[in-house]
Amino acid sequence: MLFNVLKEDYTVEFRNYGTIEIPKGTMVDCQSGEDPDINYFPVCEFDWLEKGYPEQSRTMMADAIEYGILIPRDKLTKALRLRFVYDDSGNCRDIYKAVNREIRCCRMESRREDKVEWFTVTPDWEEPDCPLRTDILIQIVDRDGKAILSEQQEKTPDGSVSDKTFPFSWEKPQATQQEELMRHLIYGDNI
Repeated sequence: MLFNVLKEDYTVEFRNYGTIEIPKGTMVDCQSGEDPDINYFPVCEFDWLEKGYPEQSRTMMADAIEYGILIPRDKLTKALRLRFVYDDSGNCRDIYKAVNREIRCCRMESRREDKVEWFTVTPDWEEPDCPLRTDILIQIVDRDGKAILSEQQEKTPDGSVSDKTFPFSWEKPQATQQEELMRHLIYGDNI
């Protein structure tokens, strides 16, 4: 199952708080399924409030849950949410599992500098199989299910690649916040 998330940062006037910015990748509630008559979906993830609005996050979250923040359908994209499983550094790849399915994927080095490739893997030997679609956002979640990292493949004449936005599990981490999140994800409690 793919999730509906914001494809870009989205700004909206929200109650008496003024203009707020909801970050790219925030999930919306799609209990209504794929009904084409529904054009707005309520935000259902609010961890971004703590980071972006620390002094008001509790009251904003309560109001957002009670009154809702609606996002137009055209501002959404599909996302595949994955959890880190283990590193296969001998083959220069990391293995991930979809949070709500038995699908496994690998993220591997590309021949092009600062690029990576995402594939589904075969069930038996976990060998790269099919490239992940270019129309979905790939989100890595922590053990609490919060999206912390993302990449998106783009189609090129040679196949599909993504900009490398975070290190592989075997790479020596540097002291940036995103790399600290990746270390927490890898060395914390896994699936």
